[in-house]
Amino acid sequence: MSRKPNNDRSGRGRKMVTGLIHLLMIATVIGIWAGVFFTMPAAGRAPSEPVQKRSQTKLGQTKPVLPAVGKRTPPLQTSTPQLAALPAPEPSLQAGSFPLVDYQPQTPSSKALARALKARGLTLGAPVFIRIFKQEARLELWMLRRLSENRNRGRYVLFKAYKICKFSGRLGPKLFEGDKQAPEGIYTVSNWQLGQYSARWPRSINLGFPNNFDRAFGRTGSHLLIHGGCSSSGCFAMTNAVMDEIHEIVTAAFRGGQKRVYVHAFPFRLTTAALKRRQRHRWYRFWRSLQPIYEAFEQSHIVPAVSVCGGAYVLDQRLQRLSLRDRKKMGCEPVRSAAKPPFPAPYAAPARVRERQRRWGPTIVVRCNLKRPTCRRWLALQRKKARAKSKYPPRLVYRCRTCRRR
Repeated sequence: MSRKPNNDRSGRGRKMVTGLIHLLMIATVIGIWAGVFFTMPAAGRAPSEPVQKRSQTKLGQTKPVLPAVGKRTPPLQTSTPQLAALPAPEPSLQAGSFPLVDYQPQTPSSKALARALKARGLTLGAPVFIRIFKQEARLELWMLRRLSENRNRGRYVLFKAYKICKFSGRLGPKLFEGDKQAPEGIYTVSNWQLGQYSARWPRSINLGFPNNFDRAFGRTGSHLLIHGGCSSSGCFAMTNAVMDEIHEIVTAAFRGGQKRVYVHAFPFRLTTAALKRRQRHRWYRFWRSLQPIYEAFEQSHIVPAVSVCGGAYVLDQRLQRLSLRDRKKMGCEPVRSAAKPPFPAPYAAPARVRERQRRWGPTIVVRCNLKRPTCRRWLALQRKKARAKSKYPPRLVYRCRTCRRR
């Protein structure tokens, strides 16, 4: 018997799917050829001639072609001389901040230090004096111009004024540890305060906070520095290049015989008009006590001697009429920074560990994997040699991550 033809619906579905696939393939080929046809060069132009970009306007001026993203772009060249003559925009400055070293126009050079000193009539190793103004974000470095007849007398000359890259806090003194406030007042810097207690900033200047004035009011804090970089949490951050120059000049001053460097940290220039505008400020009385010290240096350019009497800064000129006995009664003493902190004591192992260390033999440094037979044979040979030298067992020190894996 002959079978009837299979007219199942599945056969019709397969044919429809196959037809749709063919149609999609034909449409794809047509689209590709259409794209090639429309991108061909126009008539009357050689096919090898590259397609010219639309870089001209109606007036015939060429537009600048922007380079790739992520690369350093050169300044755009304009055809109009009025736009080209305009100065480049300067970065915006805020109180307490300044652009980084790469964009700082007064970043010093170590090679030009000798020439800058010679131009000002100064010598490296002369006494140094530092003033800080927080509102202006300015650090002034003054150096003594010695007289020819007496090398210990003379007036201070402004060598350079640097912009402070960053300082934290607001106007006002530091009160307690962790308030992230930059200090204000009169501080002295000795030789031990030059970066010896700061591993992160080896070229830094420790202000010695708190001094005896701050301790009289119970203020706490430590490790307040003038350092490099541009981040601050209670310190004055200069750039690394600026701090290298300041550190070199201050170090040379100590080598030249200066015992201590005075640092005057002011909130702003303590003129009468500036203080009058801040009569209702919280720290007006404190700033008023600093005004005579500011004016004494402004008038004579000689660093004044300052003492602390009864919880206030007082010029020594006002105490000349008093005897030493009266000064002691008033509790007057020169401004002194924080005492030199002791170095941390070395680690002392317990008695049982020291006794075990005494009984250790030679040390064997293992740098191979003990899973390998060659490494085990090498270690057995080293142990045999160590026992021949000492009666105590050798000490094994593993110097690789996979030494003990077996």
